Amino acid sequence: MTKNVVVASNNGWRLVAFSLIAYWISLVLILKTRRDAVVSFSSSSLSSSSSVEARGREIRLAVVTPTYHREKNRNIQTIQLLALQNTLCSTCLGMIWILVESESDWRKSSLVERYEREERPAYCERVLVKALRVKVERSKHRGVAQRNKALNWLEQQISYVEQDPVVLFVDDDNAYAAEHFVRATKIGKVGVWPVGFPSTKSKFEAPVVKTQHQSDALRSSSSSSSPKVVGFRSFWCGDLKNFKPRVFNVDMSGFGVRLHALEKVRFDENVRSGYLEDAFLQAITRSVLRRDNKTSENENEGNPSHLLNALETTHVSEIFVWHLYHTVLSGETPAALVVSKVPKGDSFLCP
Repeated sequence: MTKNVVVASNNGWRLVAFSLIAYWISLVLILKTRRDAVVSFSSSSLSSSSSVEARGREIRLAVVTPTYHREKNRNIQTIQLLALQNTLCSTCLGMIWILVESESDWRKSSLVERYEREERPAYCERVLVKALRVKVERSKHRGVAQRNKALNWLEQQISYVEQDPVVLFVDDDNAYAAEHFVRATKIGKVGVWPVGFPSTKSKFEAPVVKTQHQSDALRSSSSSSSPKVVGFRSFWCGDLKNFKPRVFNVDMSGFGVRLHALEKVRFDENVRSGYLEDAFLQAITRSVLRRDNKTSENENEGNPSHLLNALETTHVSEIFVWHLYHTVLSGETPAALVVSKVPKGDSFLCP
């Protein structure tokens, strides 16, 4: 009798233990299934969240930033992207920030991906983020594949009939004042502005303008408050010994283009070193002038200075962008100096 009771008691404990184990296993499986469902939903929705949100919100700027891991100092990427994010957020402008990292670098860190996923505070909620990746082949121009990837995404996701933002190419190793982005929104089609170069002899690059006479302004479709760009001042006007001078002597951060004006124009990695921006802007301005019936297909092919007629500028004397990490030959320039005003005069005037 006692033996049977002991056996029954042992069997009861075994049943209780088995039930507890089964309960915990079931609970773990349920939680894992829910977590996987959430992750799956998040992953599928993240790929299109930025474009869906963009369709229902005012997007005044499309900021394209190619980025990569700094092998010698990986912390510098974190610092620079954080500084750029804070500047963009402080403008209070509706924009989409497109971060494009090379595919090989993407596997090393989730830094760029995190910017898309993290919830931004109220003061930054108008900055939408889209993270992209692209395989980068060897090229003499850095950032070409990343910028073209962003332009292709914009063409597919943003309808310029509903949203026609100004596209800016904003490198993460430059410095920007919030005023720069505010003024960029005033560009109608293609705009240029000064850029600071602290490590060069000139310390700046800037468009040269000529104020229109009242009669000219009345005949022009542009406002008289937008002076005519007639040239550029730059520390480098092109490879003048072996090649023709550049038409557009500007840095990547020295211009902006409305989305509708871009059409199918992309950066060409096969152009001569130093002429990437020039070739890109020549293609865009030719297209703009043809659509506006201001030039023919073969007009002035030998003297493309007429392409400057497609340019606008919101300011010519103040500097709101600085190219801080420009590489120069050692011993050829004095110590770095950051300037916020374009020096007067005709020094460093390009042909």
